Amino acid sequence: HALARFVALYNTRLVATTRPYEGVVEMLQDASTRARLAVLTNKPAKPTQRLLDAFDLRKYFSDIVPGDGDLPRKPDPAGLTSLVERAGVDPSRALMVGDSPVDVQTAVNAGVSMCLVRYGFGFAKVSGPERARAAHEVDRPEAVAAVIARLTGP
Repeated sequence: HALARFVALYNTRLVATTRPYEGVVEMLQDASTRARLAVLTNKPAKPTQRLLDAFDLRKYFSDIVPGDGDLPRKPDPAGLTSLVERAGVDPSRALMVGDSPVDVQTAVNAGVSMCLVRYGFGFAKVSGPERARAAHEVDRPEAVAAVIARLTGP
């Protein structure tokens, strides 16, 4: 009963106060011209799609692996590995962008470089040793775009 109530409340309030972080839309616009972008989330598919649609962000992503799909949830590397394979990219050329310990662990587990964003709500839980495992650490979305630009060349 509690889970059903939570899901009902979550769905009614999903976009009530949620907004993309300042600069994220511009970063996605730039990054999507340089690289193939995908979403890897532990959130269920329907709320993920609703959020992307509500903010007109789906157009930037070629693929989505949700938490309730056929692949195990993060930090299991299967979702990230699948995205990298489907994109036809060598793992050494892939980049995971995230803000949490689970994101860091997922990247490490998949053998993919990590760009840790300090502006995300999950960053407060990232330990020093986890931070040390990230190849890049940034404070703003435009810095993510700059990392992607450096990695993809001119």
